[in-house]
This record gives sequence, C-alpha cells and structure tokens, in this order.
Amino acid sequence: MSAVTPISQQRDIQQAEVRTFRQRVSAVFGSYTFRVIMQGLLTIWAVVTFTFFLIRLLPGNPIDIKIDQLMQQRNITYEEALSQAAAPVSYTH
Repeated sequence: MSAVTPISQQRDIQQAEVRTFRQRVSAVFGSYTFRVIMQGLLTIWAVVTFTFFLIRLLPGNPIDIKIDQLMQQRNITYEEALSQAAAPVSYTH
C-alpha cells in the first residue's frame, strides 16, 4: 500500500525544490567563471561591432586604392588601371 502525502506536504516539497533550483541558478550566475565568460563574450561582440562599422566608414574601397597605385606606379590611364585591377590574379609556382 502506498502512503499518500497530504497536499501541504507536497507543496512544501515543491517549494523546497524551487528554492534549491533558484539557489543553483543564483550560484551559477553569481560565479566568477560565469562573469568572466560573459565579460569576454561582451568584449568580443563590442570589438567585432566596432571593427565592422569602422571598416565601412573608411573612404574608398580596395579596387579604387589599387587603381590609384597602378596609375601612379606605371603612369597609365584610369581605364588601363581599372582593367588591370579587375583582372583575376593568377598564382603560378
């Protein structure tokens, strides 16, 4: 025969389980390791976001920079420099 626990005892058991769960969660979120990991993730996110916007705020693009370099170094016209800059690079060994 199984023993039937009164409803008040069941409620007390559930409240005790909730308290221990809250204590465990509080211990995890309050732990040094968790804080350090979260701070590291926040720092990585901030650096990636800052770099993303910084790169997009810079003037010009890589093709324009290469065209300017070709025009100055080889003393060629814009159209010739554009065709050379747009040409695929072949790597031969």
